Amino acid sequence: MYVKDRTEEKDMTESLSPVGETLPNSLARLQNITNVRERAVMEVWQKWNTRGEMGAIPVQAVLEPIPGKSVYSSEEIAIMAATIQWLGTHCGAGFLRDIINTAEAEGVPFYELNSH
Repeated sequence: MYVKDRTEEKDMTESLSPVGETLPNSLARLQNITNVRERAVMEVWQKWNTRGEMGAIPVQAVLEPIPGKSVYSSEEIAIMAATIQWLGTHCGAGFLRDIINTAEAEGVPFYELNSH
């Protein structure tokens, strides 16, 4: 299904995880014009996975800890993209809200607006 190496063919200005390279169900949701929040999440995900845009590329930061892993398959990237896209759904936003509320209830600010 997805076995191709995605790291070697991308140049420094392309995203390692472009919008639309996801699982079939997630792609169908992206094509629905009412899913604005999901699309926004994926556009930011694409930007953050562009070499030179940010320091560490999230796809590499997540998959790199696998011993001996230096090549990422299209399937791994698609699964990760679908998971990130889920955060833009109603349920995913609730999940993020619960994380923030839990951290703040323990007196730990979850994020600062100017940090990455």
